Amino acid sequence: MRAKAAREREKQREERARTEQSQRDRAGAEQQKQRQERARGEQERARAAQEKARAEQERSVSAKQKQGDERARVDEDRLKQERAKLDRDRVLIEQERSRLETERARADEVKQKERSARAKGEMERRDKRLKEEENRLKAAEDQLRQREQYQRTRQGALREHREELRDRDQRLDRAERRLERLEDIQKHRGERVEAGRRILEEPDRRYIVKDQTRVVIRHDETERLRKVTRDFRTERRRDGITVAYFTRPDGSRVISEVDDNGRLLRRYRRTREGREIVLIDNRRSWRPDRPQFFFDEPVSLPPLRLAIPRERYIVEYSRASDDDLYDALIAPPVERLSRRYSLEEVRWSHPLRERMRRVDLDDINFEFGSWEITSDQMPKLERLASVIKRVLDRQPNEVFLIEGHTDAVGSEEDNLSLSDRRAEAVATTLTQTFDVPPENLVTQGYGEQSLKVQRQEAERGNRRVSIRRITPLLSQDSG
Repeated sequence: MRAKAAREREKQREERARTEQSQRDRAGAEQQKQRQERARGEQERARAAQEKARAEQERSVSAKQKQGDERARVDEDRLKQERAKLDRDRVLIEQERSRLETERARADEVKQKERSARAKGEMERRDKRLKEEENRLKAAEDQLRQREQYQRTRQGALREHREELRDRDQRLDRAERRLERLEDIQKHRGERVEAGRRILEEPDRRYIVKDQTRVVIRHDETERLRKVTRDFRTERRRDGITVAYFTRPDGSRVISEVDDNGRLLRRYRRTREGREIVLIDNRRSWRPDRPQFFFDEPVSLPPLRLAIPRERYIVEYSRASDDDLYDALIAPPVERLSRRYSLEEVRWSHPLRERMRRVDLDDINFEFGSWEITSDQMPKLERLASVIKRVLDRQPNEVFLIEGHTDAVGSEEDNLSLSDRRAEAVATTLTQTFDVPPENLVTQGYGEQSLKVQRQEAERGNRRVSIRRITPLLSQDSG
């Protein structure tokens, strides 16, 4: 019995051990299953987050595409509207043309049916209105054609300007070949005596007049304009005045009036709009009964009292800056003047000219007996040309006097002729090479009357040219 009970107890222990092991196995399996469930849950949440991010990205791309599509639709709508507007404008123009044709046909019918004065007046008014409408349409079309024509005109003008420069050079070469040396001029001079004055006439309309008190040279200012312009023309009026004119590249016309004796009475520029810019006006001092070689007496003025440094009063071109040159050529008179004067008074009155500052072109020297500006000296005038054009941009009616001088070697008459030609050579170069307007320049030779270096021998420094602005000295009446 005892052995059976022991077996029973052993059997129960084994049964309990199996039951406990089974319970432990089931608990472990349950825990493993729970862990797997948690892992799957984490994977599902990660996958859901990725899906959400992908969805957000797709929504952003979709929104941008919608915006692009919207802009494209707006642009397309705008283009459609513009096309529709153009179509409407085209239809309106066609309708306008059709209406005009209908009106014209109706007006023709009215003209045929009605003969009374009232009907004729009505038809005329309708015709006028139709023409105005037609002209308005033509004007709209012409505006488009004018743009293309403007471009073609500019190109043509440039070609003409180049041809004009070539023609000028050829004319200048021919003129210079005729009179190349002082000896040639001396051979062709004519001499006579009138009213006690000795008069030397040179072949290019220069006159050297000598009386008991002075000797001067006079030339016709329009001759220089003839040389440097292409379409120079002259007309003689019934009152004996010769009118010379030429057209500038901007379309304005420069007009000079001279009397029978070559005196400049008036010079002015007329713009394309009809506005007149007076440069020189000597009509108040002109007398038609004066002898041919009458000269105004020099203006009498008290001695000059200079209140500025001499180097600012007489500016040496080679040492001056562009601003120094500009300041000298826009400066007012160094002393107050009581009135305005004629160009002739300015030419023949040294005390009057002294009231304006001047620039001595000490860089430009001439060989003995020559008025030629050599090719190596021409570029030196470019600075002066730029400054003059800068002054003219500020005030287009300014007038500059270019003065020629010689040394004391040779006769008084030869020196006057040389100096006058030297001044003209500088003015011509400024115009032909650097496009300075010729009408704003006047020239005058003074021979040996104003020696810069006081010596009677040959002196290169005395063979020079100076320039000063004389506008404040001149009368410039507008009427």
